[in-house]
Amino acid sequence: MVRGVTDEDAARLLFEEAFYADTGLQWCNAALADGTFDALATQMAADPLRVPLYSRPVLYRDRKAGGVRRDRPMLTEVAFIVAVGELITELDAAGYFDFAFGEDCVDSDNDHAGRAREALSDLMASDEDWPPQLEVVLGPDHAYTVIEAAHHFVARPRKRSYHSYGREWHYGDFDRRAGQGVFRWRINALLERSDSLLRLDPSGVLVETTGDPRDELVESLVHDAAAPSPDALSHAIEQFRRRGATRVEKRTAVVALAGILEENRDLLKAEMLQGDEGSLFQIANKFAIRHQRADQQPNYADAYLDWIFWWYLATVDLVRQLLARDSAVPG
Repeated sequence: MVRGVTDEDAARLLFEEAFYADTGLQWCNAALADGTFDALATQMAADPLRVPLYSRPVLYRDRKAGGVRRDRPMLTEVAFIVAVGELITELDAAGYFDFAFGEDCVDSDNDHAGRAREALSDLMASDEDWPPQLEVVLGPDHAYTVIEAAHHFVARPRKRSYHSYGREWHYGDFDRRAGQGVFRWRINALLERSDSLLRLDPSGVLVETTGDPRDELVESLVHDAAAPSPDALSHAIEQFRRRGATRVEKRTAVVALAGILEENRDLLKAEMLQGDEGSLFQIANKFAIRHQRADQQPNYADAYLDWIFWWYLATVDLVRQLLARDSAVPG
């Protein structure tokens, strides 16, 4: 995260953003002052646990009640929409949209808000304002659409300079990947405090989650380059979890998983009880999932499609573990 940071102002900006209040800036300034910043950066890159995690303090009322910090209240639908608008406005003021729309400066002819309105309206194919007007009357679907659209434009500035006349910061040296990562983290933190099971994935798409351990299975598979057929697997998961995924899209995802299992059928046959691996494909073939034949049953409930997806995904995870085991065995 801090490897390669040599400019002191860039280091200060990074630490100021990354930590609660001014704690990061104090830490950075102290390390720069005593000449230990390079060592600190090396240690943090080598051992992420060196970085302290913020934990809200247990205040008097909660200490008196037994020392258990109470959870923050859940966001209502209205509060969530308002919070998204406030977050985009906050990031805009911090230069996160200057790469896409140019700087907003009193000495510049650039129309930052106008360019933003035009770009957002064009992407969403509707008349939009900037900062986005997430009025409650438009509902959560509009807010979700703005979230996905904003993800396309965001980029984190890694340098800044103070403009004394305008009493404002000018930003530069933008990093889209880092900015989008920050944006997803902040949006998902708001979603976790709401009733929604949607989460913004690395591609900038809101996907359905389950709120149970199945989410951990998905995360472990999509982030493992050694998983079987990783591109096809990631595409299948994205298709299935996409917000508002249709029956056709879910069926396509199941077909893709069945294809991955078919590629590893010999391995499954060797490891499972005789005939059991055939049951995996018999179910998909009996119903109109993998093929479309007259003798198949097309009228099955969506719940069945969901069930077979998770069953196949768990079996793909089994294949992954078997492949990892076999590769670890000395030849």
